Amino acid sequence: MFSDTNQLSCFSECHNIKIDISKPFDEPSETYQCVTDARATRCYGRIMIYYNDIDNHQSYISYSFGSDNHIIENEIEEIANENDFKFIIYFLFLVESFDTKELVISAYIVCETMDNCALNYIKILFNLFNTQRNPINQLSKLLYNSNESTILSCYDYKTGKTTECLTSDYPTCIINNTALFEQGCYLDANTKLEYVFMITSSKKQSIEKVLELIICNRDSCNDELILKEIEIIIYNHTLWFDITLNNSNKLIFYLLNLISLFIFRNIF
Repeated sequence: MFSDTNQLSCFSECHNIKIDISKPFDEPSETYQCVTDARATRCYGRIMIYYNDIDNHQSYISYSFGSDNHIIENEIEEIANENDFKFIIYFLFLVESFDTKELVISAYIVCETMDNCALNYIKILFNLFNTQRNPINQLSKLLYNSNESTILSCYDYKTGKTTECLTSDYPTCIINNTALFEQGCYLDANTKLEYVFMITSSKKQSIEKVLELIICNRDSCNDELILKEIEIIIYNHTLWFDITLNNSNKLIFYLLNLISLFIFRNIF
């Protein structure tokens, strides 16, 4: 039911509902000290899936409802106010280390589209996450090499070509696609992947990339072709609908690949 006024009915004060992967969704209730705010102007929700392939018994999904004044929540609420967005889903896709095969996907939701809209989005993401396998092996094939070598090839944007790095000085390659762009040999030995993007809506759904950081130790693991493959994997594990990309011509190619991937999966 859509609200005729600025007031919504939203679950609130529900914290850390934790479910083992493959278990069914557990509705918010008094068991989790959840309350209903019948005079809300926005609904809030958060969901996280934690994968641990070394100890799968530690893998789980957790979610909560209600505002908690988290720095990310405050940031996306400010963006919603400035742009009159009816909802924002802010995704963080994080591999802190490929050695441990641990991966986290988090989504922060702020919405005002209908009563308990955050609950609806949480259920959609829960069902998606609960049927997916940990993509760490797909990502490792592109970004991580457990064998040591003396030379590593990295793409260097300053020269526009691949260069050889002595791993004693530069054990990894980097692509840091932010305001301080960086792409080349890198001195930090710790491999990681951090990808942040938002799904937003005023009149149409769109996607906006916020952060893209890859530190990897496979040859040419920081070039644009690898980056496109990484983004397809990430979107395939976070999106549940076809999406219109907003204000970024660079991402059109990635969307076409993503749609092709969905079509291929549906056919075969």
